[in-house]
Amino acid sequence: GLAVSLGSHKAPWKQEALATIRGAMTGLPKTCSLKELSPELHDKAEALCQRWDLEPGDMIIHTRFCFHRSDPFTEEGSRAHGDKPALMRYSVRFMPGDATLDSESRAIDPDLKGRTLAEGGVRFPRCWPAFDDAPAAGTRSAA
Repeated sequence: GLAVSLGSHKAPWKQEALATIRGAMTGLPKTCSLKELSPELHDKAEALCQRWDLEPGDMIIHTRFCFHRSDPFTEEGSRAHGDKPALMRYSVRFMPGDATLDSESRAIDPDLKGRTLAEGGVRFPRCWPAFDDAPAAGTRSAA
């Protein structure tokens, strides 16, 4: 499953947590190591965590700035899944087309660095039609 630390994107400790993670970086980000890097900050993030009992086809939409992580199967989920191959999941990040890939980005194509996502072609597909600010019918907020 997925655990989302609701409201962590605007929590007073967010910048300290990010600095802790970045301070430990040598290569890829160490976001999954917050528990070892700062048990206190990890506990604050965990205190805000929400988990859902998801069914195939369900989705969770949240800001990418919320702390979030995968969550182990429950006992019931482990029994249901058995020893089948790993679950197939699909993660999508929506970004504005005028966002650029900076020199720190792990771009698929190094030639895209410094260019907008709209210039990325098939690697950064566009949503159509464009979204508006009105919530879709039948959706509910976890906030």
